[in-house]
Amino acid sequence: TGFMGWAILPLRPLPAASVKGRRLIPMARWAVFDVDGTLLPKASMEQRFLLHLLKRGVIPHKNIVSYFFLAIISTLKGNWVEGFKNNKGYLRGLPVKEIKTLAKYFYQNAISPALSQIGLDTVEQYRKEGYKILIMSGSPDFLTEYLVAQIKPDHSISTKMEIKDGKFTGKIIGLHPYGIRKKQILEQLQPQLEIDFNTSIVFANHHADGPHMEIFGNAVAVNPTTTLRKIAKKRGWEVEFWG
Repeated sequence: TGFMGWAILPLRPLPAASVKGRRLIPMARWAVFDVDGTLLPKASMEQRFLLHLLKRGVIPHKNIVSYFFLAIISTLKGNWVEGFKNNKGYLRGLPVKEIKTLAKYFYQNAISPALSQIGLDTVEQYRKEGYKILIMSGSPDFLTEYLVAQIKPDHSISTKMEIKDGKFTGKIIGLHPYGIRKKQILEQLQPQLEIDFNTSIVFANHHADGPHMEIFGNAVAVNPTTTLRKIAKKRGWEVEFWG
């Protein structure tokens, strides 16, 4: 971070090209931003919204019990990620329309004002430099859709929730973007988005993000955990702090 909190952007190499059929297709430079803990410092969108729902008494008692029961059992089996990160059981049976209405209000009043201004400015700086913008969050899609509307990225990745008969089932569709799965998702999207990983840049905050950060030519550890800061030092990645 440079003068007055603005990020100093180093010169980046131009993207490469790939052959598609007989045409030479230029690969694209992407600036990939983690949301929870990075663009949104501290607690994730989902954690904040879950606490909001609990305070309002929206979540049935049986959902709370089953959520924590599964979380504890999975953790005891050594899979806390499945128990807490991938577990959306607290939403089971809740009406989609009502939750989306609450999510919109909560985003406008509690999440949008908490976004890092340095982070938002950095997004715009890279956009002006010609990078395509991608945001990633493990939070449910009914929350991230409002962030997408605000930032207007070229692509977004979030947790897609399963819906049946106008209600959430508590299950997710596809891979939950956390840890190694972020890397898997990005690699799956690479042909479609024509990502040139060598000339692209990624911003993330948690050591669980290490696997997907390592596939980029440029990586920045933002508000890093102690472990990620050690990884960044070893890898020679930049470290920034976005308030």
